[in-house]
Amino acid sequence: MEPTPSPAGWHPDPSGRYEFRYYNGERWTADVSVHGQRFVDPVDGAATPTAGSFGPAAGWRPAPEQPSRPRRGFAIAAFVVGLCSFVTGWVPFVFAIAAIGAITAIVFGIVALSRIRAGSATGKALAVTGIIFSVAAFGAAFVGFQLTRALVKTFDEFIDVGPHDTAVTRCTLDGTIVEFEGTITNQDTERHSYSVAVSYLVDGRVVDSDSLSATAVGPGETATLQGTGIIRDGDGGSDAICRIDAVTGPTPFGPTD
Repeated sequence: MEPTPSPAGWHPDPSGRYEFRYYNGERWTADVSVHGQRFVDPVDGAATPTAGSFGPAAGWRPAPEQPSRPRRGFAIAAFVVGLCSFVTGWVPFVFAIAAIGAITAIVFGIVALSRIRAGSATGKALAVTGIIFSVAAFGAAFVGFQLTRALVKTFDEFIDVGPHDTAVTRCTLDGTIVEFEGTITNQDTERHSYSVAVSYLVDGRVVDSDSLSATAVGPGETATLQGTGIIRDGDGGSDAICRIDAVTGPTPFGPTD
């Protein structure tokens, strides 16, 4: 079996007399080198190693260059970052990071495609798949942006109810039942929905509580609130007080009327 051809170039001198000797791809030449200085040393004569000790006849050839494995670092990075961006893009508040990751993955994929050798099918597949995931991640990020807007709006409506006025118009005690009526007036220029927390007190102690809703109250409009408290641990009392404790917007993700 013929030995594998070796590339031409400077290689360690097989005779040991010089540092390097030039191999032209077929045989050793007389060109030698020591510490960067070149000399001529014919490969013959008594002082020269015989063909049996080096040269093509004895199988002496520089070790053939091993083909380097294709570098897939950028291709793998494009795939991983693109996939993660696609998976997390729809998550509220994370969409921005996912969008940046998608851009980064596309750049990695393009760099990988420009560096990968023609025969590296796996590297190309990883790079192309990463780019596809990255493009899809932009769609997921748009969904995440819309969900983020909805969440921000919901919590803003819960916290900021605008100027308003509340009043207790009736609070009566009938045995173990406390009946409440009240109003809430929207003094803002925008429409609001309210969640009103009410406590029922009998003889100075809280016996029950309630959360009453007023939906879509327009600017300047007044909505009526009605609720009922129950005394569960006694036979009633002599005096009842209905107290409005807090006013917020609709409870986020809570049931709607």
